Amino acid sequence: MAAALHTINTPLAQTDVDHHQTSHLKNLQGNILKSHGRKHTANVFLKFKVGHEAAARAWVHTSLRPRVTTAHAQLKAAEAFNGGGVDGGVFHAFLLSAAGYSYFGKNTTNFTDPCFKLGSQVSTTSLNDPAVGTWDVGFQGTIHAMVLMADPHAAKMRFMARELAIEVAPFADVLQIEFGDQQVNERGDGIEHFGYVDGRSQPLMLDSDLSGQTDGVSLWDPRTGPAQVLVADPFGGPNASGSYFVFRKLEERVKDFKVQEQVLASALGLTGAARELAGALVIGRFEDGTPVTLSDKPLIESSTDPNDQSVPNNFDFRADLDGSKCPFHSHIRKSNPRGASPGGLAAEEPRHMARRGITYGDRAKDTFDDISKMPEGGVGLLFMSYQRSIVDQFEFIQKSWVNDPSFPRNATGLDPVIGQHGAMAPAAQQWPKVWGHSSVKVAFDFRDFVVMKGGEYFFAPSLSGIGNL
Repeated sequence: MAAALHTINTPLAQTDVDHHQTSHLKNLQGNILKSHGRKHTANVFLKFKVGHEAAARAWVHTSLRPRVTTAHAQLKAAEAFNGGGVDGGVFHAFLLSAAGYSYFGKNTTNFTDPCFKLGSQVSTTSLNDPAVGTWDVGFQGTIHAMVLMADPHAAKMRFMARELAIEVAPFADVLQIEFGDQQVNERGDGIEHFGYVDGRSQPLMLDSDLSGQTDGVSLWDPRTGPAQVLVADPFGGPNASGSYFVFRKLEERVKDFKVQEQVLASALGLTGAARELAGALVIGRFEDGTPVTLSDKPLIESSTDPNDQSVPNNFDFRADLDGSKCPFHSHIRKSNPRGASPGGLAAEEPRHMARRGITYGDRAKDTFDDISKMPEGGVGLLFMSYQRSIVDQFEFIQKSWVNDPSFPRNATGLDPVIGQHGAMAPAAQQWPKVWGHSSVKVAFDFRDFVVMKGGEYFFAPSLSGIGNL
């Protein structure tokens, strides 16, 4: 019998997908080992009605479960699409909170993650999140479940979300619907609303995904196994696997962020095309994804036009030990130190999550180039991640890396993008006055342009686990 997926620490070969792990992959939800790949999504958050447990359970078993896309079906659909452009259809996933399991009469004792069992609202203080009363109303109360749908067509997602709301109305309330619409640059790479290529440095759990690493893996090797994000499903039966799931709605104050980029550029004495370096120092990459630490000068030829090659990702920070090219507080260095933290790679690698986020919010095309027209709210990122432990992965990274001003070394400062400081305002970050030289630093405060608007912790059960509710 093939090993349970949550015990495998190396990437799955194609033979695993085709033969060895077929039955296990057919019992695992999609989007965990590999992104579903669609550019439009709908996240529908549900609270089941008291006294309607039988109807809710019947819907989950007979109507929803057959729609859920398995990992095996997703991988086969991806093969068909890559081979001949065959549309894989609508992707479906179903996730339950601890309160949702309790609604169906399931004891959460056997779940291994205490953060999941308590729910995300309990972590508000420790994560320096805004008070729950400031979140979007739909996230302020108890959430039982989330249905994730994804498709290449935005209109279909709007229609299907409305249809789902009508379908569940007899036994559930729809608390919130969030639509994701992936922003892309001219080359088709996913970007977030601040304008930077996003979603790089994902853990790769399938051999077939390694072909996308065109610049090699000699310095940064993303290969890992399904055990990075999977655990045993307590209600799935023998060898069934599931994953803990984090959802957070992160609003981006784009106009203020881009204005502050310009103020930082002036504080650093940058002029002309070199002013773009200011934003690159904040993120750790130029807008087209080129890592700052790989450049041999403080700007690339034209980062308004995307590179003609794939986004470079085979790098670490050994050539930038003083943080004079890529500051220690830059977003990519705080959230993924690439071996440069005190514990090195051995301590960092178990922290990596499978990030599956997508941008949200409508923007007119001219708002991407004109700061005066950029949105001051209403757009952002629907952050989603799968992991084997919310405590040891998502919450650790947020608390001990991006929010900790002393990581990876003293006086580093907050992550200027997603760092949160709570009531205590941190000291300003230290920025290199002369790029590539660490002797002179400029103190400059860059923070508070991403606002958490709500979320929840969920579990992605196996198909058998859904059937056993």
